Amino acid sequence: MRIDFSSLALPPETIERLREQGAMLLLRFFSKAEYADEFMAGRIRFGHLLGYRDTGEAREDANEGARVEVGDFQNAVLWVGGIQLLPLSADQGRGTLTSKLTYPESEFLYVCSFAGLRESSCAPTVDVAHLVKENKKFGGKCVIIPDGLTFFQRLVEAAKDEDRLFAGPVEYHDPTASTATEQRLWDKKPHLRYAFRKTRDYQPEQEYRIVLERKPPRKKEMYLHVPPLSDIAYVKDIGI
Repeated sequence: MRIDFSSLALPPETIERLREQGAMLLLRFFSKAEYADEFMAGRIRFGHLLGYRDTGEAREDANEGARVEVGDFQNAVLWVGGIQLLPLSADQGRGTLTSKLTYPESEFLYVCSFAGLRESSCAPTVDVAHLVKENKKFGGKCVIIPDGLTFFQRLVEAAKDEDRLFAGPVEYHDPTASTATEQRLWDKKPHLRYAFRKTRDYQPEQEYRIVLERKPPRKKEMYLHVPPLSDIAYVKDIGI
């Protein structure tokens, strides 16, 4: 599936903006047409970050929002109930020990997920077949947003004064390796950093996230209301 930015059924000013600034391309997949219509109407749903740990659906990730490390526990000294457990000897084999930490501030995070390019593109056409292949499991209705920058700006304008919004591609990591070097400003806040990190088995999805931080008591979901998206996005039926 290839997108030709010059032939999109979008207003001329949008096409010109894409030509000048490049396309920040985002794709969001929906299982039902009414969900896609609601999104296009400007009702943007953010699910609670930690709620994706046990959804029972395609987006489920038991380690969502958590700092996960997996290490070799041969020669490690473990204490349980005040009793020291002897380390494994070489002839007893090897094992792994998984640690998982969720930062308390994660209770205030909500996420809206997309498939997206790693960076903006000034190319006249873009092949997104790989994104569609890996993400169509989320649904056969795809909202394609070539002008993702304008979309994000509208979300910022719709947010409350006390809200904070962050956007960027998900960083995929090997939980058995050392923590990657911090690259983004919000990495100094651990709960935000791990809102943008997933284990490498999810890497084919190439997820791009917009994260909303809002402080009232935890809810299952939050909504931001923006103007209709028909001038910067369109819907495509990709089937499943």
